[in-house]
Amino acid sequence: LLFQVREALLAKYDGQIDDDALLEAAIKGMTQSLKDPYTVFMNANEYKSFVEQSEGHFVGIGAQLGIKDDKVTIVAPIEGSPAEKAGLKSGDVILKVDGTDIVEPNVEKTISMIKGEQGKPVTLTVARANSQDLDITIVRDVIKVVSVRGEIIDGNVGYIQIAAFDEDVAKNFKEKIIELKNQGMKGMILDLRGNPGGFLGEAVNVASQFIPKGKVVTYTVDKYENKQESKSVGGEAEGMPLV
Repeated sequence: LLFQVREALLAKYDGQIDDDALLEAAIKGMTQSLKDPYTVFMNANEYKSFVEQSEGHFVGIGAQLGIKDDKVTIVAPIEGSPAEKAGLKSGDVILKVDGTDIVEPNVEKTISMIKGEQGKPVTLTVARANSQDLDITIVRDVIKVVSVRGEIIDGNVGYIQIAAFDEDVAKNFKEKIIELKNQGMKGMILDLRGNPGGFLGEAVNVASQFIPKGKVVTYTVDKYENKQESKSVGGEAEGMPLV
């Protein structure tokens, strides 16, 4: 059926047809039909953008996007980013980018619409709870994501925030624990608010800092009943009081 539609388009459509664009749209339609926000197809440019953000630096507005109620939604603006300074808030639903409607709940496509040259503005039309739709203009800039922050906040209590489970987060988290322990940390507040997720392996290795080596942190079971366990590698905060 797919190839029949393609042949009909090639034969009868009165205009230019990009065969690669047809194939990409068909593949994206397959993944989107699953209604699973974590199953997506990325073209080369979208994958490049994804890798840049995972590495912690990119040109953009500085906001984490996700899907909620089948709509592209702001999970959280990055602290100190152009998005935060312009007034974008967690929970805002993106309706338009520079006047172009968001017609499908596709995070990667929306990000590609938002991204552009450093110093150039982009206007988002957003829906906000208990408010009229808002037009928010944001000037793009280089965004450097600090995924792990921490400090001693009350004598011997350490506070650590993890913004996302990006590349090298577990390594940076371990280093921050050691740093705060050297400053006298005896207990920890771990702040994951606004964290949109990320790499499972990084999350497992973060959890390993609190769990004895060899203990199961998590496991997955696929539809064929194949079970895969992720075990703790041990860490620096075993037995430490945690909130």
